[in-house]
Amino acid sequence: MDTVSIVLLVFLILILLLLILLAMAAVKCQDKCNLLEEGNKKLLEDCEQANKDKERLTSENNQLRQDNEKIKTECDGRTKALLSQVQKFVSDRLEDYKDFKESCLEMMELRNENVKNLFVDQSQTFTAKHVTHLFDTNMLFLQKGIEYEVQRTEKALRKGADQMFPSPNCADATVLPIYSSEQSHNAA
Repeated sequence: MDTVSIVLLVFLILILLLLILLAMAAVKCQDKCNLLEEGNKKLLEDCEQANKDKERLTSENNQLRQDNEKIKTECDGRTKALLSQVQKFVSDRLEDYKDFKESCLEMMELRNENVKNLFVDQSQTFTAKHVTHLFDTNMLFLQKGIEYEVQRTEKALRKGADQMFPSPNCADATVLPIYSSEQSHNAA
């Protein structure tokens, strides 16, 4: 064998080795490419799942917003209704107390008028017993009138409270007792 043949043979072997190395590199590249494709498929699946989850969560969030708005609207309505009931209750009680005050003033005026008439009409002769009896009668009349008004107002308050708070949770709630003048005298 001559030198040229040996050089050609070595050159051929080198080319063959280079081809083998290129084939191995191509196989490795193909494996990596396959791995990347699988990774891409997995990422695409994860992205699709994330989009589905996002749509589901958006839908749930919208539903929760709607429910929240509905609850807020209902709560506002109930609050307004309760405030309206409380205002009506207080207004009714104020009217009752105004009536009560007017009745008391009328009775006191009537008593004062009777006492004034007692001293103006001098044609009649009154003894101390007559005056005492007149005072006692007027005071008893005033006392009974006030007791009646207090009881009427207490009944109205209880009735209003029962109408306003019919819930069983408030069943044990009671209106504080209003003492009549006899009870306050007994307490003293």
